[in-house]
Amino acid sequence: MALATFVRLQLLVGVDVNPNLKAGPGGPTLEKLVDWGAGLVLLACAAGALVGIGQWVLGSHSTRASQVDSGKTKVFVSIGCAFLVGALPALINFFEGLGSTVHK
Repeated sequence: MALATFVRLQLLVGVDVNPNLKAGPGGPTLEKLVDWGAGLVLLACAAGALVGIGQWVLGSHSTRASQVDSGKTKVFVSIGCAFLVGALPALINFFEGLGSTVHK
């Protein structure tokens, strides 16, 4: 008896999520803010890469291996960060689509 009641309640209570940024108030504004934030992060990546390139060049001319390694690290971390900023929307959409197929 209790199991049948539980099954009926589960059939009555159905949760469905349909992400729609335009449906709520301020959705387009939030989207613009996220785009602006991504632009700032890309500028920071470019600045970090320029600092790393400078450190790499100066370290190689002064034969300081630690500066060369630190400069290379800054350059590649900046490049990786820029890649992630660009790839993040596609990754989020992919996993959201993958997750929406689980319960169907």
